[in-house]
Amino acid sequence: MAGQKQTRAAERAAVGHNSADRDVASPSSEDLRAAFGRVKAIDAEMIGLQGRKADVYAELRAKGYDLAAFRVVLSRAQQDRGAVLERDGMIGRYEAAIFGTTSDGADDE
Repeated sequence: MAGQKQTRAAERAAVGHNSADRDVASPSSEDLRAAFGRVKAIDAEMIGLQGRKADVYAELRAKGYDLAAFRVVLSRAQQDRGAVLERDGMIGRYEAAIFGTTSDGADDE
């Protein structure tokens, strides 16, 4: 049995994941160059979009807005509304239990 395990391990080592022994067609260099160019173009677009996004945040900061609060609102807007409301309720209950606050966020002091 130990001999079988060693044989299988040797077979796996001899045929790697990039081996020509696999039944997968070899990619053409044209396909690879085309895909490479497309990915590079997308990366360049993403860098441009990130710059535009940074500009928007800079505008908000210059106008005195709280960017942390804005990012939370943006994140919440991208989530399911029911899940957000359920989480808000749970947070309120946890805060009430931990800090002695009421569910509307006002302190009991």
